[in-house]
Amino acid sequence: GIPNANETNFNTEHTWPQSLGAKQEPPKSDLFHIRPTYRPANNKRANTPFGYVLSGVSYEDGGSKLGIGKNNTLVFEPRDIVKGDIARGMYYFAVCYNNPTNYIDSQEEDLKQFAINDPVDAKEMARNDAIFKYQHNRNPFIDNENFLFRFNTIANPDFSKKSFAHVSSEDIVMAGVGSNKATLYIANIGDTTIQIISHSFNQNGSGHSYSLK
Repeated sequence: GIPNANETNFNTEHTWPQSLGAKQEPPKSDLFHIRPTYRPANNKRANTPFGYVLSGVSYEDGGSKLGIGKNNTLVFEPRDIVKGDIARGMYYFAVCYNNPTNYIDSQEEDLKQFAINDPVDAKEMARNDAIFKYQHNRNPFIDNENFLFRFNTIANPDFSKKSFAHVSSEDIVMAGVGSNKATLYIANIGDTTIQIISHSFNQNGSGHSYSLK
């Protein structure tokens, strides 16, 4: 049931090019780096690295474009809605198959920005779940997208310390506590010391005291 690409313009893209390390099995068929594509865009991209196009656009369609990126190199920029998906697939491939031909090296900075601008959504997580049923493995960069941001580089993969904390903006409502003592825990799951600079407690009613220890 595979459509004829010549009639439908549907094709399958190896985001990590076959000629640069994905020609043999199992990487050739690893679903985490394979994407459905528009055939003309696939042909234009060929094995060009991903990145942000800054000038010299030679192809553009549907939000994707081919042109000159940083360092005056030719790059292919995918449409915004799939930027993060592609970045997390590329990182997965580089880690899983030891970065063949060092292909990801020149793309890492832009791929991380792709991931920041297009975070994991329900559709990508559902695809991760579906692939697991067939391949029996998962993409850790989808399961916990913070992994990618703490990675230094593929060449130097030591995790860097997080210099910021993620704090929810949601209110925490503790109703029905009455005169009982309630304890709110703050967990630090990173690897740097956190400081609580300020805090506030709002109360409905009177006769209750609050403190942070």
